[in-house]
Amino acid sequence: MPTAKEFTISLEDKPGTLGKLCQALAEGGVNILAYQQFPHEKGKGSVRLVVDNPDKAKAALDRQRSDYKEAEVAQVKMKILEQAAAAATT
Repeated sequence: MPTAKEFTISLEDKPGTLGKLCQALAEGGVNILAYQQFPHEKGKGSVRLVVDNPDKAKAALDRQRSDYKEAEVAQVKMKILEQAAAAATT
């Protein structure tokens, strides 16, 4: 089964924090393939990302001095989701 690198990034839960993270990744030439965000305790949260270029993402996160962890995750493509996405864009 193919795997992908997943980044779990700790963020403050306040307006603009996610935008700054996404801007840094975009400026580094990184595309987000999968995304999940969830809160922890008050004022803190995490974002999990799978990206197209983990090396560029790591460099962008290091430039931002982001607190992150890396993990290998299973990469599964579900045909039905691809079909639903295609239908939604036509």
